[in-house]
Amino acid sequence: MLQKEEKRYSIGTLMPLNESYHGGHTLTKEDVDKVNDLVEWIKSTRSQSKPKAGDRLLYTCKHGDYSPIAFLERNKDGELYVCVKPMVPFAGCMDGEISFDVSGGPFCGMHEKELKYAGTVNNRFKTWGHNGMRANGAVYFHAKVSMWEYTEPEPLFGDFTTRTWRKIILNKMEDPQTEYLYSGNGIAFYSEDEYRNFLRRFCAAVFPGYNRNQLVVWCYRDEIKRLPLQRACYNPYNRGITHKSKGTGRP
Repeated sequence: MLQKEEKRYSIGTLMPLNESYHGGHTLTKEDVDKVNDLVEWIKSTRSQSKPKAGDRLLYTCKHGDYSPIAFLERNKDGELYVCVKPMVPFAGCMDGEISFDVSGGPFCGMHEKELKYAGTVNNRFKTWGHNGMRANGAVYFHAKVSMWEYTEPEPLFGDFTTRTWRKIILNKMEDPQTEYLYSGNGIAFYSEDEYRNFLRRFCAAVFPGYNRNQLVVWCYRDEIKRLPLQRACYNPYNRGITHKSKGTGRP
């Protein structure tokens, strides 16, 4: 169990998270006491050996998509129900137990034995204030929870993930009247030369896509930095293009 002492909220320390709520409902001692009870309850139920409802996950699916904010909504007999990209979850009490309700998606499942403990993190929660369920009636707070890591087995693109790489899904246009030869999520190329130059410049690996005439490109991300001129003109990673089959690793 995680035992590190947490400072209890006061109206003054809870106010910065709830100025909008305070404007409509007034933040009260009743709200603060409820939040402190929930924070203590969440803290007292954490574990380094067993994932608990309310914990967070570093989640990577087999398509290489990474989410550092996945939320464990419930654990039923070791089977976990996880929201990959959640909104702020509600925390409350149900049948004498701490419970959580989260919106967002997608949702997925796995067994608790597939997770690896990865430390702790402050997570944002909300609960209904003293006026109950109504517009802008939720009080926000933070509580420390356990962080876990999960990677879905049998990855389609080896160890390429969006945690460290840029993923682009490109479609090659068949219609000769189309303006672009390749078009994808946030990017397009007029010609084969332009496309090939991009692949070389960003040290790309290219995989077959999910559909006909589709490609999945993994490459370096854009990043803006101030560099000395000598260093800016030197690129030690200009290694060219690598074409891969699904399931293989990085070049």
